[in-house]
Amino acid sequence: MIDFLEALLYNVVESEKGDKMLKTKRLELLKELVEQKKLVHVEECVQLLNTSESTVRRDLEELEKEGILTRVHGGAKYNGKIKDEPKISTKLKTNFYEKDLIAKHASQIVEDRDCIFLDAGSTTYNMIPYLADKDITVITNGITHIDRLIEYNIESYLVGGYIKPSTKAILGEEAVLFLQKYYFDKAFIGVNGISIENGFSTPDIRESTIKQVVISRTKSPYFLADHTKFDQSYFVKIADLSDCKVIVDQYIEKYKEHIKMEVAQ
Repeated sequence: MIDFLEALLYNVVESEKGDKMLKTKRLELLKELVEQKKLVHVEECVQLLNTSESTVRRDLEELEKEGILTRVHGGAKYNGKIKDEPKISTKLKTNFYEKDLIAKHASQIVEDRDCIFLDAGSTTYNMIPYLADKDITVITNGITHIDRLIEYNIESYLVGGYIKPSTKAILGEEAVLFLQKYYFDKAFIGVNGISIENGFSTPDIRESTIKQVVISRTKSPYFLADHTKFDQSYFVKIADLSDCKVIVDQYIEKYKEHIKMEVAQ
């Protein structure tokens, strides 16, 4: 008997028959399948995704490199190490003072006629009231963010694509294609972990892809991070520490030789 996730996979694949399924979508579906079942066989993945065995094996190899699974004879097993991200509602309540301080400082960098990107994070969400009097255009991949941008009458565009339930972030191949049409003056990006060894990181390969695309298409990209994000490392690297400035709530002495820090005041 087919379970709920398998039914979902089946429906997605059926809707894409006649077209080549995008690689990003295949990886998303494989990740969801292995997270639920803990152990998957190559044959069932071939059937569910309506693709070749060689394609499935390549996809599993890629997910193994990201630390999501380990390949075994005939399939793959879930590593069980990836932390689930808290819901956006929970994030908004955590370290509120520090995040609001960073958000206010970040908003002061924005100038009239800027086109900016706001990542789907809690600190970027706090920026929105401080942007209300500026003549700007905002593009965001945050479902929660777009409601608040409309509330403050800020000209805004919402990225299209897959919606991640926990963070209400829009991700996936469609989102990447959307973002590649634009070039931003400034981008404000959330991050889960910062470490000297692994740079900026996140637990979600889809999140990292969006952030990487935005960084590559932005004149001045900024990460927003309170002090609790330092000395934390997650499975997917977004960028090197030298790639972007970071707006922080306090100076982190240990990182002074590795990172361009801007302390919120």
